[in-house]
Amino acid sequence: MKENIYPIGFWNKEELIDIIKSNLPEDICVKTIDSKSFQEFLILSDDHGKIILNYDKSGHFILNLTQCKEPEKIQQSLEKALNLDYTLPGKYRTKTWKLTSPNLSRELLEILIDNFPNQVKKIKHTPDMYFQCKLIGKNTLTHMKNGDLHLRVEHRNKAIDEIYEIIESFLKDKISQNMRKLKEIDVGKESYEDFIKNHISIDIVQYIDKDVYNYLSGRDVWEISDGLRIFHMIKIGNIPLKNYKCLVRNFSIAFEGFLIKYFLEIGFIDKEEYEQDPTTARIFSCINRLRKEYGEIINRREKGLTGTLSGLWVECRNNYLHSDMYSFSHLYTIKEAESKIIEILLTMKRLLNVLPLIRNNNTNGDES
Repeated sequence: MKENIYPIGFWNKEELIDIIKSNLPEDICVKTIDSKSFQEFLILSDDHGKIILNYDKSGHFILNLTQCKEPEKIQQSLEKALNLDYTLPGKYRTKTWKLTSPNLSRELLEILIDNFPNQVKKIKHTPDMYFQCKLIGKNTLTHMKNGDLHLRVEHRNKAIDEIYEIIESFLKDKISQNMRKLKEIDVGKESYEDFIKNHISIDIVQYIDKDVYNYLSGRDVWEISDGLRIFHMIKIGNIPLKNYKCLVRNFSIAFEGFLIKYFLEIGFIDKEEYEQDPTTARIFSCINRLRKEYGEIINRREKGLTGTLSGLWVECRNNYLHSDMYSFSHLYTIKEAESKIIEILLTMKRLLNVLPLIRNNNTNGDES
């Protein structure tokens, strides 16, 4: 990297200029701003020179301090806000994780592509690699077939930070999921009538259908019970939150358990494979298969269900099950969280409504 030139990643131009202006040393301010094609010139006060911002069509910025009178002073004042201090001795910094499952490798890559379509480029596969993708600049992410997942970073920026957090939280979440296997002894649960009685003061308990309750495992009922109590505490206590999506997490966990059981029952997930490795349960692929094979009879009984299910699961997986890593998704009011919880509960009920149709179709197919 050239001296006093810093690739700083993807920014909104106005937001970046405001951050620079508010983090300059006290005796230096931006007097005027001149603009040219893909360049911004921040003219500084008292003959301190100018800060140059170069950027491309995608919004990737380079901070140029070569024409500043005191570049080191300005660099020190901006380094925390713009992550200018990330370049370490040596050309690259490498972070390595262990990820042995090819199924998880594909799922992680899908999540990164979904959330960073403009940053994840030039994906390739070789006999030694599950994948390698070029990120921003010379940053790369490589998953070797020996299980090593390497993130190589030349310059830190906002998108790289988010990708790093996604990988960390994805692996943490899958470790937790690994503990949840079908062969584990399920916990018990109270009767539906007692459950309703014990949660009767919570409005949304009315949306928990008896058939759904009986279908859920004891563990998933516990998740719903915890979710109801947390929701009730926040709502009755009128406790303000910056982001209410945490209230949906327990219900999303129960929804995941419901879907896994559902797809195991209709044969979309192999039970033996799942018992050996729970990460083989690729729910989104099962939803696509459900739409292709049974979409017509399902939507005849429950209009639009397959489309609702697909969108809802992606939202639950990305925004609520992985709540640590998708910090840029928000539910701004408790009413939004309540609506999402109700949608999850009603979708489970609708799926059970069409389960006999799928069973009958499978039976008729076997007989023929």
